[in-house]
Amino acid sequence: MPLDWNDIRFYLAVARHGNIAKAAEELKVNQSTVMRRIDAMEDRLHLTLFLRNRGDYQLTAAGKLILAPAEKMDEQALELARCLTGHDDTDGGDVVLTAPSFMIRHLLSPALQDFFTAHPDINLTLHATNSFLDLQRNDADVAVRLTNDPEKHLPPNLIGRKLGDIELCAYQDAATDTEKASWIGWDESVDFKGWLVQNNYPDRPVQMVSDDILGQAQALHAAPLMAVLPCLLGDSEQGLQRVKNCKVFQGFEVWVLTHPDLKGTKRISAVMSFVADAIRL
Repeated sequence: MPLDWNDIRFYLAVARHGNIAKAAEELKVNQSTVMRRIDAMEDRLHLTLFLRNRGDYQLTAAGKLILAPAEKMDEQALELARCLTGHDDTDGGDVVLTAPSFMIRHLLSPALQDFFTAHPDINLTLHATNSFLDLQRNDADVAVRLTNDPEKHLPPNLIGRKLGDIELCAYQDAATDTEKASWIGWDESVDFKGWLVQNNYPDRPVQMVSDDILGQAQALHAAPLMAVLPCLLGDSEQGLQRVKNCKVFQGFEVWVLTHPDLKGTKRISAVMSFVADAIRL
């Protein structure tokens, strides 16, 4: 029973997400295409791979049986693609760079004109994200990442270097009454409670949680809130001010990363150098 490689791609996307809409988003197709491909694959195999519940799909015993071999095929295909890219020694071509949104706005975007003048044949795609999945699945070539624990958070199969440290401080809107303000918290990947010890208001409640740094800055204008923000963002955002008597402290290390198979590629090296030059902390 011959299998099309695309069948495996669709099967794995649904298995990973357990949801048709999310699988379609990953595969960049519409939901009906995903459902049609899964139905066709099951017909060819004479097996039921998923239990359906509206848009949610759960693996059956048969579906689980082929998961490990399918994942191995997927990793080999990704490795092949990286190997071919790594041996492409042309100066130009496509490069996908991911970075946190506030760093794209404040550090990378202002340096783009000089980069394109020096490298007119490189086509750069910028994605605002802090997800490591981008590099693992070849969805990105170079990533700028923030971490307060490199050994824990940086994948061991990626290479790169530390570019510097991000200073943090507590901010509020200039019109906010600090005595009535609550905190915007971060997700569990950071020691937010430890950060609050650095400030004069550690006992104030956390009324909102967000991992979107630019979103936190905007929320400060809309409600009586305080947020711990990178100083390069908080100090430049019109209408924000540092919370009185709160300390500046080192919050994150900044790293630029790529996959080892791409290390020697000229366009990857050019983008890595661009990032290092633009982010001088």
